Amino acid sequence: MTSDDYARAIIAEGQRRAITPKGIQIALATALVESELRMLANEADPPSMNFPHEGVGSDHQSVGLFQQQPWWGTIACRMDAACSAGQFYNGVGTNKGLTAFDYTSDAHSPGSYAQAVQVSANPNAYDNRWNDAVALYDRLATPANANDWPLPDPPRIYWGPQQGPDNAWSNLDESEPSYSHDGLTRWQTALGIPATGVFDGTTKAAAILCQQSHDWAVTGNVYKGEWDAVINQSWRLPTGVPLPTTGILRANIDYAIQIFTLRVGDPYVEGGPTLDPNNVSAGTDCSGLVSEELEALVYGSTNMDWSRRCTTENWPYDYANQVAVAPGTAGPYGTICAGRSPGGLAAIPAGAIAIIPIMHRGGGDSSHMEIQVEGVLMESGGRHNNVPPGASGSIGGAAQGATALNNPEWTDYWYLPGPIIENTLPASVTAPPDYLQLIYEQLAGPDGHGWQQLGTNADGTNLTIVQFLAKYKPALDELLAQNGEVKTTTTLPTTTPPATSTAASHVALDAEILPAAKAASLNRKAADKAVSPAKKRAPRNTPGRKA
Repeated sequence: MTSDDYARAIIAEGQRRAITPKGIQIALATALVESELRMLANEADPPSMNFPHEGVGSDHQSVGLFQQQPWWGTIACRMDAACSAGQFYNGVGTNKGLTAFDYTSDAHSPGSYAQAVQVSANPNAYDNRWNDAVALYDRLATPANANDWPLPDPPRIYWGPQQGPDNAWSNLDESEPSYSHDGLTRWQTALGIPATGVFDGTTKAAAILCQQSHDWAVTGNVYKGEWDAVINQSWRLPTGVPLPTTGILRANIDYAIQIFTLRVGDPYVEGGPTLDPNNVSAGTDCSGLVSEELEALVYGSTNMDWSRRCTTENWPYDYANQVAVAPGTAGPYGTICAGRSPGGLAAIPAGAIAIIPIMHRGGGDSSHMEIQVEGVLMESGGRHNNVPPGASGSIGGAAQGATALNNPEWTDYWYLPGPIIENTLPASVTAPPDYLQLIYEQLAGPDGHGWQQLGTNADGTNLTIVQFLAKYKPALDELLAQNGEVKTTTTLPTTTPPATSTAASHVALDAEILPAAKAASLNRKAADKAVSPAKKRAPRNTPGRKA
């Protein structure tokens, strides 16, 4: 075995015993000092020479990676990487292991804890190899086997999201540890979506379909349930259902309306703070209400952090010309400008989730805004210069006198586009088969090139079904007649190209069909001769004659 093999065994045993990374690094530093990560036998302990080893030591009767003396256990354990590491971690008999000391504390150097276990004549040696041990651990340490389920105790770093949010939000800003990144990559790969390792729009959409399929709360997050469904229960994306990569969750809309409903009548606080999730009686100003409503719509109850990110003036406006910016201009939270008043209101698409009218008048006390979410008007009104009071001094809606959407004082209109992503899985939109194409190809062959199985025309092209029947109908009629079938007088329309009626075609006819017909006729005559006169059949019917 190589030194890396021994190091991996020490690391794995430490992980199995729930030793922290620091504790495992202390063990690696110890083995580097004691044996340079080589399995050492010792002639002073003769049985050790019978075990695989890379060298022979001479320190009393010390053997193995950790140079453990006979009172540390059996020779088989001391000459085994994992077993001897376990003894170093947890001790054996009266010999104290690393866990007997507060090795996670920074009160002493890492090497001092190794010395507490080893009781070496050279106590400073372990700290001298500390950096080497850390580098070795960082290079070789790997997550636990992600395919093990249920995962072993105790809690530690595992490969993949297990229990959110910390382990489930995989590399959202590309700053999370590699095990989180790798875990989401594995989840994405299993579903056949781009394995970015980043919680992107496609990943959120896949999580939404998973939640809809299981009748779970629809959040778009990947937590333990979503992880289990894909990795351990083999759930896959439903066929024919597109990924909902755009839109607003129905659950978010309901939550946004709930936030407002609980705060109707709360005071308007000019320039005040954001809404307080823990105090439904605390008020805010006009943009504070709009900001939190959009926060709820876009991020939902599980992801919004109740931080105020914008004021009225964060929505752009052309103050130089005193007009709204061009329709289609992007604003905060994915909102889009619909245009100036009054035409801007009419220009808002029917499927818009929210409508945000704004009075741009330079900011502060002179500006104002409100929001309507799925028909529910919401305003935090106050003392605004030349602004209709609406629900003056409080938070309210239409019933409390909130400013109407069509008020001429609004300077511009913005909206949050849909569609709404419902809580239930949408119906499959798999396109039905193209039956006309299917029928055509059944008759004329794939792409209209005939059927190879039916033979060829004189020019080498494959026969279609109609050409085949037209070409061989005479022989088929004779064959059917010889077998007692009624011979039809109907003639098929001749669609066969002229080449099929050539001598070459008749040669093919004789070679392919007529021998079978003649053979059937001879067999029938022979059978008739073998039948006694009394049992001979009556004459067969012919077309146009009654029985």
